[in-house]
Amino acid sequence: MKPIYHIQFLLLCAHTSLVASAPTITESATENVELLDMQLLKQLGSGSFSERESATRTIWELGDVMLPHLKSVSASDDPELASRATMLIQNIEAGIFPTTNKAVLQAIAEYNNSQSLHSKIEALESLRELRAYKQALYLLRNEKDDAVRKKLSREHSIRQLARAAAYSELTEGRIDEAISILRLAPYEEFNLRALAHLLKQNGQLDQELEQLEAQEMNAERQLWKLTLLQTKGDIALLKEFAQDQRLDAILSVIAMLEGNPHLILNELIERSHEDLHRNALKTLKSTYQKNSTDLAAEFTQSLDDPQDDTLLLYQSAISMLLGQRSTGESLLELASKSLASGYYQGLESSAQELRLFGCPDPNLDYASFQKWVVQQISLELDLDQNHLDHESDSKIESLARFYYQRGKKEEAGFIYKEYLQAVRKNDEESWRDTLANMPQYGMAELMLKFIYESKPSDEDLHILSNRIFGDSPDVDKLWEELAKHNQGKQEQFRELCTLMSLPRSSSEGATLEKQLRENAKDYEAAERLELIEALAYAAEQRGDYVQMLNYYKQLTALDVETEHYITKYREAATLQLDWQGIIDSYALQPEFVRNNPIALTRYALAHKELGKEGDYQELIQRAKTLTLGDAKILNNMAMVFHECGYQEEALEVWMQNLAGSTSTSWGFFMSLSSINNFSYQLINQEEWKKASAFSIVEAAIHMDPSAYPLNSAITPLRLGFAANFTYGMALLESGKRKQAIEFLNYAHNSLTGDGVLANHFFPSLLKVSLKKERDRWFRASWEKLENELKMFPEAHNTHNTIAWLGSRATSNLPDSMRHSEIALRIQPNQPAYLDSLAEVYFAMGDRKSAIKTSHKALHALTTQAGEYKRRSSLRQQHATISSMFWDLSHQHARFVHSPLPASITID
Repeated sequence: MKPIYHIQFLLLCAHTSLVASAPTITESATENVELLDMQLLKQLGSGSFSERESATRTIWELGDVMLPHLKSVSASDDPELASRATMLIQNIEAGIFPTTNKAVLQAIAEYNNSQSLHSKIEALESLRELRAYKQALYLLRNEKDDAVRKKLSREHSIRQLARAAAYSELTEGRIDEAISILRLAPYEEFNLRALAHLLKQNGQLDQELEQLEAQEMNAERQLWKLTLLQTKGDIALLKEFAQDQRLDAILSVIAMLEGNPHLILNELIERSHEDLHRNALKTLKSTYQKNSTDLAAEFTQSLDDPQDDTLLLYQSAISMLLGQRSTGESLLELASKSLASGYYQGLESSAQELRLFGCPDPNLDYASFQKWVVQQISLELDLDQNHLDHESDSKIESLARFYYQRGKKEEAGFIYKEYLQAVRKNDEESWRDTLANMPQYGMAELMLKFIYESKPSDEDLHILSNRIFGDSPDVDKLWEELAKHNQGKQEQFRELCTLMSLPRSSSEGATLEKQLRENAKDYEAAERLELIEALAYAAEQRGDYVQMLNYYKQLTALDVETEHYITKYREAATLQLDWQGIIDSYALQPEFVRNNPIALTRYALAHKELGKEGDYQELIQRAKTLTLGDAKILNNMAMVFHECGYQEEALEVWMQNLAGSTSTSWGFFMSLSSINNFSYQLINQEEWKKASAFSIVEAAIHMDPSAYPLNSAITPLRLGFAANFTYGMALLESGKRKQAIEFLNYAHNSLTGDGVLANHFFPSLLKVSLKKERDRWFRASWEKLENELKMFPEAHNTHNTIAWLGSRATSNLPDSMRHSEIALRIQPNQPAYLDSLAEVYFAMGDRKSAIKTSHKALHALTTQAGEYKRRSSLRQQHATISSMFWDLSHQHARFVHSPLPASITID
């Protein structure tokens, strides 16, 4: 039998004026509810039909306030009273009122009259389009056929219905209505999480828990209470409930939060279906249970030697995750020379990388080196078929880049000259592409040398300008503008390069840009707009975000409606944390920021930074509410806190995400990874037990074979290092000195000479009583890098790494200063190198110079005073700059406020 309300409702509304809005309860009606309720309820069972109808209509119009009274009489012995009360409860709970839109009624009727799943889906989607969310959800929840209800709930548009509806209400500030909608939603975890989140934001979560305590526990209530406790964030209460209900998946996460990784490791072992994976996890677990690194060595020595490259890569990865670097490297080389080369490059292991190329040493026999290069080019280019070999990367170009980055410009120049000549004979387009890619690897000046030596045609120069700086109308506009006062295309091309900081940024480029702006003053409005657009594009491409901000600020002030200008203005302000710029740019799109929790978070923090604490509290509360407790959105919110320098707030959100998840969820992995790889708060706060548990679990998760092959072979090695380093510090904290030294030694040996050691390893060791071991480890890393520099004395990145290492370990500071100065001589104004120099000054006790140099690094980062580098992805470039800006800003604040360290001399 169909619900009573459908027949009676349609009859009742036959002569009613219908509008698309919820009922409006008048103030007088609300005031009289308590006086009229009992009389109205009594009239529902009256002997007079007209009196019954009048009472029904009045109660119906009153709506939700009458539900408690209606429920009290719905089981009455009076069939008329019970029938009408039940009908009204169904109508009100379903959001059906006398003023409900006729199209909504039609969709409801179609749903109830439907005999097919497809028709029911169409009816629900019609209700969604009509924004009749509560009605649709009520029908879904009260679908009597369980199988049909489950199938409907799996439909994506319907599954997301409740959250979409709740979000829509929240954008209008109606949190109570959003809560009401979610209470009607299908009983699934993500809907319950959204409801619990809103109850917490609205201050009703504890009350909901109290009401739940008075009810008998069943499966649905257990899930609801669990969700409420996870959202509340009280770990003690959550643990007590999980123990009582034997919720092992929850208890394992809580154990990790308390510093015990082994329950999650047990879960991963139990879920594994592959012997190699399972045994690797068992070895990882035993290593930390028995406090012995020998087990990892025994395991990796027992590995087979498979022929399958994917399996080789996996074996290499788990070896490195277990700290067995030598075994991992051998397996990696067998699996992929290309990945191995990138791996050695990341570790600044030049001898190993050069060995993989297989070329003769030019220092020993330059003629043999030249002959090998020519032969290799012939092998790499398929001249007969008139196309390049289909390898993903050119081995000969990689070798040229190797030499160039280590200061061997003669060798790099020879390789590229031979290669470009061969490519050009074969394919003019490939020749242009090869040249245009060179700035991406820091070889812009070498590229220009080859372009000018090739005696390019005017067409070549125009095409190359687009290949190098982007195939964009803005580049064409600049090309045309520069043609107005140049006699030849080569000079025109030279000036375009100068404008784009190619070669290095100079006063000539700034003067040229100023002249172009002056010229624009005499143009018609449309042409002036085009030129400013082009200059803004050029500023972004060369990485001058200060100038980019200025241009887009000008463009948004013009009477021109374009979302692109506002977006770029906002990006430029965000990249350099220009708080007023963030507020001003967001104010140009109020609806965008008002309903976007991520944008709203950054907007709120800008207000806080400018001293508007009240506005911050209001805005951040709205931002949190709009997330609806979604783990992905909350993770992104935490990243905004992190990027803006609010580390405690970021950690709080990530920890809340972890407490509200299980080890199999996306939110768990992303929050865990963010804490370990971005925040470092646990390490900074010296919470070693927690830090080690988090790092061990992340290493274990990365043992999953489905994650391989990775794009970077160095990732497993660094994850293994983090686990061993933090575990060693935890052992030391607990008084187990001997075992601590074993794990710290194991960690250091897996990354000897790597710049990562300077981040936390050596600074942490300065605070504990391990001077003898610390000195030994530092000396080994220092010597490794010095040996690199003996091979390649002009390797600027290695000079910077050794300076960074010395500065963070406050050791060998005069030599660290020398290396830092060499790096900056080769690569002037490189922000990361200025960063290292500032750190050396600080370690030497020169606070003033440290602050001055740090400020210079921030300026260089946002004005890109170095050489132009063609970016493969502006989005990736922006992410890198944003991360670096926060790091440098944090460092600058440390130089201003932190006590100076004590320097150490290593004998």
